Amino acid sequence: MLRLGGVTHYGCLLGCPRRNQDEKPRGLLGKHYKRYEQYQQGLGQAVSSVANVLASDEGLLRALAPQPEARPESSPDETEDSAAKPVDGKAIAKSILDRVSGKQSISPDMFIVFSTRSLLWSDPRTALDENGLRELEPVARIRSGQAFFNKVLIIKGEALQIAGVPIRDAKGDLIGGLILGVKVERYMKQYQVQSDKRERMQHQLSLVH
Repeated sequence: MLRLGGVTHYGCLLGCPRRNQDEKPRGLLGKHYKRYEQYQQGLGQAVSSVANVLASDEGLLRALAPQPEARPESSPDETEDSAAKPVDGKAIAKSILDRVSGKQSISPDMFIVFSTRSLLWSDPRTALDENGLRELEPVARIRSGQAFFNKVLIIKGEALQIAGVPIRDAKGDLIGGLILGVKVERYMKQYQVQSDKRERMQHQLSLVH
């Protein structure tokens, strides 16, 4: 069984050790490590594509849009349908996560949606609150209008490959953002299974961070 050190130092955003960017396996190990790195980058691009699609979800746009000021008491002639109805942003975000969590989807291990000022909803597995949101450097990047993908985030002792995109309204104004993340160890396990049908010949990767 070939063992590779899955060094996730490239593209780190938070909590990653400072390493020499040229410090990568060489020779036979280097060849297989490069193959894995390309595999992970390809999956990272797929996560980014999903994030971009979700950022234009109409329900999410309504949930993050600034809410109109309270209107005076409705007149008797005003129908119920014409009155503004509150948007359940948390329910919308949860339904979006459900859509991308099927067997044929990316099934993210982290899903965070936030406005320019506060947290809208976070996957319970992430267990992120307002204080935790403010401490995440990727959130600050998104709130400044920057998108990113194929980055590694160390949070609560786990390494996740994340993609983040700003969310803009029809006018192009920034109203929030979202982050999708997949555990790097999941990629390593998938790569190991695909490396060889014979279990004893599979490439076993170890995460180093």
